[in-house]
Amino acid sequence: MNKKILIGVLLFWFSVIGGFVGYKEYTVQSGTEVLLKTRGYDPHDIFRGEYVRLRHNINEVGINYGTSNFENLNEFEKKVKKGDRVFVSLKVDEKNTASVGKISLEKPKSGIFIKGKSLGSYYPYLKVDYGLGSYFVEEGKGYEIEKKLRDHKYSAFTKVSINRFGDAVILDLFFEKKSKMDYQNWKDEGSNPSDF
Repeated sequence: MNKKILIGVLLFWFSVIGGFVGYKEYTVQSGTEVLLKTRGYDPHDIFRGEYVRLRHNINEVGINYGTSNFENLNEFEKKVKKGDRVFVSLKVDEKNTASVGKISLEKPKSGIFIKGKSLGSYYPYLKVDYGLGSYFVEEGKGYEIEKKLRDHKYSAFTKVSINRFGDAVILDLFFEKKSKMDYQNWKDEGSNPSDF
């Protein structure tokens, strides 16, 4: 193979990888940080190492009138198809925890929003993937994290940075011990273990 072609191919791949890393770093440095309530489990892949599979409170978006920018449910289901890019406006509370505001097929003009892909509607929800489903952990820490994710005495949160285009990057995963009152209320209500 010609040496110039080989150098050209290598430069191309270095620029692609560099661009990807640079864009992620841009999101980390310039983005707005919010917390997402989180549930998950910890698989181990011998080829990928230890990572935690995460599900967030914003992965299921209610498709009722109050949540979407559509006139009614029929209009919503006609316009939003599996695989469509969607934008979810976020409401952020005093603890910086984000929840779903509204969903749209068009980028909002203002406010904090996150870009995702529709995985299809399962009435009354639309499932959305934001590319935040995997978080790699230090070797040997996976089991400890898995235990806390399944222990209902802890609340799990993912800290993410969201840039002005709606792209997000995971910064951290952490836990808070629930107060005795919160835990007792959870037990008394008979909540589903996957509830946030």
